[in-house]
Amino acid sequence: MENFHHQQLIKIIGEIDVAPENSSNFTKWITAHKHLELLEKNSQENEVILYASGPHTFVHSFAVPRSVLEEADIEDLHKWSCNPFNDRSRYVSGLAENSKTRVEHGVDSGGSKTLDAGLQLVFARTFDGWQGDDRMYIEILQEFSHLAGIHWRSELSAYCRIDNRGDVEPVVTVTIRKKDKQNIFLVTCNRETLDEFLAASGLALVWLFDFTLLKFRNFSGWGDAAEKRYEDNINLSYRQKLVGSQAGYTRGFQILEPLSGYEEAAKRIPDRWLGREEKAYAEFIAHDWRNDVVRKISTDPTATTNYFVADGNQLPFELSAVFFRPDVLLKYKMDKDKYRVGSRDLSCRDAWHLKTFDVNEAGQVHTYICYLRDLPIEEQLHWLSFNEEPKASISERAFTTDFKGEFTNEIDPLDKLRQLLNGWIELEVNWWKLIDEDGLDRISTPLTATRDEWAEAIMDLTKAIVEGFQTKHIRAQLNSLDIEYENNEGSIKLLERLWSHHDPVCAEGFGTLRLIQLIRSKTKGHAGSSEAIKIAKDALQKNGSFRKHFNAVCADLIDELSTITTIFGHDNR
Repeated sequence: MENFHHQQLIKIIGEIDVAPENSSNFTKWITAHKHLELLEKNSQENEVILYASGPHTFVHSFAVPRSVLEEADIEDLHKWSCNPFNDRSRYVSGLAENSKTRVEHGVDSGGSKTLDAGLQLVFARTFDGWQGDDRMYIEILQEFSHLAGIHWRSELSAYCRIDNRGDVEPVVTVTIRKKDKQNIFLVTCNRETLDEFLAASGLALVWLFDFTLLKFRNFSGWGDAAEKRYEDNINLSYRQKLVGSQAGYTRGFQILEPLSGYEEAAKRIPDRWLGREEKAYAEFIAHDWRNDVVRKISTDPTATTNYFVADGNQLPFELSAVFFRPDVLLKYKMDKDKYRVGSRDLSCRDAWHLKTFDVNEAGQVHTYICYLRDLPIEEQLHWLSFNEEPKASISERAFTTDFKGEFTNEIDPLDKLRQLLNGWIELEVNWWKLIDEDGLDRISTPLTATRDEWAEAIMDLTKAIVEGFQTKHIRAQLNSLDIEYENNEGSIKLLERLWSHHDPVCAEGFGTLRLIQLIRSKTKGHAGSSEAIKIAKDALQKNGSFRKHFNAVCADLIDELSTITTIFGHDNR
């Protein structure tokens, strides 16, 4: 998702770097009041500038130890002369023949001993000899990127991570824009993440800025005009020279410390590790089986108890079951890149995990209070909107595994199908391969009466299985057995020819493979057609629900795929 605040900063820089045509406005413009306002405002914002360069704007940054800044000489800081194109390390060697070559570390700050003790955060690099828009690119101080857990994503032009909602979060955003004469380079960072790094490292951010404001075609030199020094507060100092109403430069530095203070910013890190961040909870209608009543129960840990500490209270157990309309899972099935819906669990990238759920005889999805507690509050509220009173008890499978603590022989047909296909993968058969490495995980059993969910599940099933058959290798097998075939025949027909040769008495064709291929083509490609409607109606009439139909299809596919395994001389059933 595009970083809105970053884009707003680009817009502002583009606007304030345009010289006004009006003479009185131009005279005010060269005082850099708009540029200084930008720094003042941005110093308190959640998206902070690390590097900015425009026609008249230059902002660069170092992270410098607080102890060094406390003893720093202001005159020394004003001597800065550096840019992000400086290298982090370099080879150094003397001119003498026997001189030793060594690696020298540290960025040349251009004369400031204070900055020599600091860390440059942004490195602009140019691939010499390479032509193209990506010739210049931005690297971030590796120590910071590792600690922040961020990774470059070119499609977002940002260093990103997964946030606690499972979304891709831009942390350091980069823009390199070349547009006519107004080239704008901008690197910004999420302030909270930067503040945590500064606090844990005992550093402060030092902005180095230079705003040279003039019209180059009319500029004849700086002359003897006096340079003035301004220090608005202990953290801001700049020098300014104005040449009448023709030109001006404003050059200095500003020190930024964590907005919430060093102690609070550093404390956020272990709080996040230990789950001590402030949490919110929701109340669900649940079956309080300890007190044999259906009631509202909060996910707040203080509202429930467990077997070990239940004496002396009548609180409901944290394993109190909560029931939902099956539509609760549709949200997650719509975004297969972000969510993985398993047969009995649900996860969102590395952000959160619902340890278990199941479906009872009444078709209700159910889980337990203690697992809903682990979800972010936004997800709890989503589940709450589908919450309802139980229509039946929890599934027999859930009772066996979750309360008896025993293994169950009741395995989902889809899970059995996955086991068979994973067997093919382990055997490295050449006549089938998984086209999409996440293809098997994308398949999930439809639970609602929604035709689209059922059609989507069949489509995922078909893509994973049918598209995986390698026609070239199936034909090679047919050739080795002198079995005739037509060049335009697809994989299913070719497999049927092999089956007919293998067992001419029993071979009846792979009807279920053909069925899922038909459902996919008619219900997804022509969802509103009369044929698509009839296929869905027949599935419901024959099986009673889309869920039961899908399970029956998976069971039949297991038989057909097992036959294919035998045909090719493998037995991984």
